[in-house]
Amino acid sequence: MRTRSVGKSWRKLLGSQQAPAGLTLVTECPPLPQDGTEAIAQWLDRNPDTRMVVIDVFAKMRGQAPQGVSAYNADDVPVGYAKRLADHYGIAVVLVHHVR
Repeated sequence: MRTRSVGKSWRKLLGSQQAPAGLTLVTECPPLPQDGTEAIAQWLDRNPDTRMVVIDVFAKMRGQAPQGVSAYNADDVPVGYAKRLADHYGIAVVLVHHVR
């Protein structure tokens, strides 16, 4: 996982205000079923004060859907990974899903 400082998009949102002290953006992570869950768990272990993880966009983190599986069923397994992370660490996990 690669971490970077607040980028241009955040500067546009924040204007002249400083980003919250605890904000960390991670810009690369494997899909949840391919070690992404473990990568996030390791990050959370190193950052125990974390209260929320936002996964944007979920489609990139869910991994490849098996051929012939409905969209609902394709999302069920990776959503389960996120739910287990939330439950284990007592945090919110927000999955951003775009429909267009």
